[in-house]
Amino acid sequence: MAEYGRLIDGTVLEFERLLPGPIERVWEYFVNPDLRQKWFCAGKTDNHAGGTLTLSFDHTRISSAPPPEKYADDQGGDFDCEILVYEPPHRLDFSWPSEQGNPPTEVSVQLSERDGQVHLLLRHTRLESAEFINGASAGWHAHLDLLEDNLYGRKVTDFWPLHTALEDEYAKRLG
Repeated sequence: MAEYGRLIDGTVLEFERLLPGPIERVWEYFVNPDLRQKWFCAGKTDNHAGGTLTLSFDHTRISSAPPPEKYADDQGGDFDCEILVYEPPHRLDFSWPSEQGNPPTEVSVQLSERDGQVHLLLRHTRLESAEFINGASAGWHAHLDLLEDNLYGRKVTDFWPLHTALEDEYAKRLG
């Protein structure tokens, strides 16, 4: 399984991870705001398709380091995303804000049981620009590393230094 994300057809970013179960526990880290804020962002989650997933970003919860200069003015805020698929504990799909007024992108989280662990497949689709792809690649990779830290009970990695290193690596890998 690849730790780095893969770009498929130039517009689909895909990550896979094997995580410690049970599957219901991993699911809770995606839908429970108190658990999700430990690795990604807070915000309410309606428990049905057509509902709202609010992404309340505050990177000070997951990083003691200051953000890189290019992200200094973009440190927080709430985004209301539409829940497209809600099938506990196996699938959560939701819209994601796009750049410059383009139609939303979409994120799909699929969980399945595999050999006593939980297989996570995360796809972010409809990505348009190289800059958006690079930022999404580094962002998802870093956030999934923090999710793993939480699930394994490890000391959680500081987000911004990790994100910066990954952004440089993805720029090389994805061009």
